[in-house]
Amino acid sequence: PEAVFKTIEREKINFTLLVPTMIYVMLDHPALPKADLSSLELLLYGASAMSPSRLVEGIERIGPVFSQLYGQTECYPVSVLRKADHDPKTPELFLSCGFPIAACQVKILDQDDQEVATGEAGEICVRATHVMAEYWKRPDITADTLKSGWLHTGDIARKDERGYLFILDRKKDMIV
Repeated sequence: PEAVFKTIEREKINFTLLVPTMIYVMLDHPALPKADLSSLELLLYGASAMSPSRLVEGIERIGPVFSQLYGQTECYPVSVLRKADHDPKTPELFLSCGFPIAACQVKILDQDDQEVATGEAGEICVRATHVMAEYWKRPDITADTLKSGWLHTGDIARKDERGYLFILDRKKDMIV
């Protein structure tokens, strides 16, 4: 982390992309209080959820520079939790993976591919020009994943009345 701090300071880095575990290591490092990270305008994170308490700590210690992207290899990004959404006064949004980006049509579907009511759990399904075409030499998995023109992400979520997505579970286990 010290090399990261020094590089941000020396090069006046204004944007970086990190996974939450990397942010946690930075927050836990004794050199953070002395590091000049004032050039950072955007610290984008993704690949996993971030603990709301650590997120508040990050905002307090690094600054209001956090933004989250949600997606997967098959379609990235799907949603964004903007810097403005990272407000300690609305901590419930820290559990969200954000609002669908303009380039994505997102629906929460049940096991019969019917849209669920707001607040109900279902699978995040996506239509977008940046959805993958197929899994290489895997037509069976492609057919299961791309049904009726929708990418079935395998992520179980609910959507609130404002349109924010909250991931609750995975439909099936995956190795990360």
